[in-house]
Amino acid sequence: MKKLLSSVVLLFLGSMTTVHADLGYVNLKRCLEESDLGKKETEELEVMKQQFLKNAEKIEEELTSIYNKLQDEDYMESLSEAASEELRKKFEDLSGEYNAYQSQYYQSINQSNVKRIQKLIQEVKIAAESVRLKEKLEAILNEEAVLAIAPDSDKTTEIIAILNESFKKQN
Repeated sequence: MKKLLSSVVLLFLGSMTTVHADLGYVNLKRCLEESDLGKKETEELEVMKQQFLKNAEKIEEELTSIYNKLQDEDYMESLSEAASEELRKKFEDLSGEYNAYQSQYYQSINQSNVKRIQKLIQEVKIAAESVRLKEKLEAILNEEAVLAIAPDSDKTTEIIAILNESFKKQN
């Protein structure tokens, strides 16, 4: 019992000693928005979105045109039974194509966004390690994981500078 009590006291005293760790943090959102790499990745995503939207707009215009014809009673009465059935079928097929295209759009945008963020995180990890070694820090954390820390622990600007330097070398 005495040994257990002394072990607990030693453990308690040992846990009371403070460990000073030099830490830094990085704001990933700022890295994405302000670094040349992040800007390029965002620009490429926007170009991709615009291409998809242009194509979707063409399909929407065609759908609207066919829909308006289907709603025009005089026009529909002037068509033969086969022609009106063909127009309805074309509308259904185009609607299905449009829905599939939208699904493909969202899937492609999400995949591109995930790849873009993964690529940026990989580059931030490399830059953060460089800053950590240079400034002799124990760790650099993601700002979102930090509840409270001194403002001078923010290493985002230094990391963005390294990202930009690396980006210029690669391009």
